[in-house]
Amino acid sequence: ENELRKQQVEIIDGKIVLKLKVDKYSNQVRHKARVVARGFQESDQGDTFAPMAHPVTIRTLIVIAVTKGWYMRQGDVKTAFLNADVPKPVYLRQPKGLEPLLG
Repeated sequence: ENELRKQQVEIIDGKIVLKLKVDKYSNQVRHKARVVARGFQESDQGDTFAPMAHPVTIRTLIVIAVTKGWYMRQGDVKTAFLNADVPKPVYLRQPKGLEPLLG
């Protein structure tokens, strides 16, 4: 990390996100953990775009689909930025709490 600071490279903090998975009876099934970058710390983020739809628009589309007999599906876009092109290297600082585990 000291070498990167000498090169004046921006280092983004990492964070551990813990989640408990449960089944339909609220029994604990498994624990999940993932490391995420705290990207809001970047100094040069550029434009960020998050499409939004008004509830009236969604209701209107549902009414049209029902009256026309169309099949509807629900989708999830959690991974919208997962495969985005990154123009420069991104350096992630190891999250606190992992130091003892990884040495």
